[in-house]
Order: sequence, then structure tokens, then C-alpha cells
Amino acid sequence: MRACRRRHWRDDRGSLALELSILAPAIVALLWMMISAGRVAESASKVEGAARDGARAASINHRGQPRQAAENAVQNSLHANGVTCVGPPLVELTSPHGDAPQPGDVVRVGVTCQVQLLWGGAHATVHREGASMLDRYRGTQ
Repeated sequence: MRACRRRHWRDDRGSLALELSILAPAIVALLWMMISAGRVAESASKVEGAARDGARAASINHRGQPRQAAENAVQNSLHANGVTCVGPPLVELTSPHGDAPQPGDVVRVGVTCQVQLLWGGAHATVHREGASMLDRYRGTQ
């Protein structure tokens, strides 16, 4: 009777290692997805801030070169916040009067950035927009 119990005990040995080897890749994949989602969410917040900064810079510099001012502000904001895009970020400036916004116009800046995930060449595209209205009385006598 005692030998039978030992035999049953020996049959269960190694089952924990087998279960762990089956579950470990799933746990690692879940952890990778959670960290990647966190990186994308954090980067999206910072890209949105860069879009707002670009819209504000374009609205302040509306008589000069608003497109260049927006691109510079977006680049500086992304760099200051530690966001590294795969390739240069795409900056789009739109206003009712094109590249020469007038007082009262709403200037919109869209920023598209491809954020690199943890490993390999995987990346996620993040697009956010910011808007700023030109003061009607700015630049008038």
C-alpha cells in the first residue's frame, strides 16, 4: 500500500514546471501589452501638449511664418518631454485663411508621431490636434 502512494506522488512531479512553461509566454505577452499601452498613452498625452504648443506658437506668430513657428514649437515640446518619434513628426497647420491666419481665426495644428514600442520594429501611430484662436485685437492700433 505504501508503494502505491509513492508511485502516485512521483506521477505529479514536474507538472508545475510544465504548467509554468505553458503559462510563462502568455504572462510575458500580457506584461508587454500593458507596458506598450502605457507608453502609447503617455506619448499621446505629450503629443497632444506639443500640438497645443504648436497651435499657440502659430497664433502668436501669425504675421510672420506661422507654419515654421508651429513646427519649431512642436519639435521643441516633443524634445523637452522626451518623446522620440520614429522619423520626423508630421505637423499640419490649418486655418480658414491658409498659411496667413487673420485675427479671429482658429488655428489648428495636427501632430502625427510614430512611437516605438518596447522591442523590435513595432510602433504605434499617435495623432493629436491642438487649436488656438487669434486674438481679434492683436496687432491692431
